[in-house]
Amino acid sequence: MLGIEANFGSLQINQHSIVKALFIRETFYSVDNFAFDGGITFGYQHYFGESQKFGIGTSLYIGAGIPTDGKFAIGLDDYPIDLLFYQLNTSYTPIKTGFEVNFLWDFWESGEHTLGLIAGAMYRFTYLIAKDGEMIAQDKVDNLNTNMGNTKISNQMIHTFAPQIGLAYNYGNHQFSLKYRFGGIMTSSSSTLSDDIVIEGDNFGKVKTQIKASDYLSLGYSYRF
Repeated sequence: MLGIEANFGSLQINQHSIVKALFIRETFYSVDNFAFDGGITFGYQHYFGESQKFGIGTSLYIGAGIPTDGKFAIGLDDYPIDLLFYQLNTSYTPIKTGFEVNFLWDFWESGEHTLGLIAGAMYRFTYLIAKDGEMIAQDKVDNLNTNMGNTKISNQMIHTFAPQIGLAYNYGNHQFSLKYRFGGIMTSSSSTLSDDIVIEGDNFGKVKTQIKASDYLSLGYSYRF
């Protein structure tokens, strides 16, 4: 089998300022951003018995996604964070690979049309390439935005093991699938630190970042040789 796959979900970005400068407030920030990736699949399916209704399937996936933005607001002492703050802007571009193993049950058939159940498990490795962070001073009182320079942001890695369930529609050699993957159940990710952030000669400190995967929806098409 050779096919394509599109995945729709979200990434949770958790950030924490490791403070060195006296004028900076320790800040925690968490946001869920929309995530999309797509790629190609290589797979194999085998059905058992005379009825050919039950089978197993496996496939490999290689793909990439759209950048996910990270905007971390860092508070200053003695100022409300919604009026005067620093904002660290960055983005993460995902590269993904993985595999899945499924149990197949074709419970309805009419001519060349077949509808089946998919139940199994999948693994995904996600490598998130980080863009250098841009530090912006935000002054909501005077409506000013000042670029304070860039800093190096570390790349991230996520490992996800997840059960999945879905439906497959087959017409001849063509297969269309819709799967829901419970990506938030078993996921692990690295925690990384940015380089030191220097603002007007003061060492602000570092920003600690961790990104987690969530449940997501997967759409696929495959041609069965």
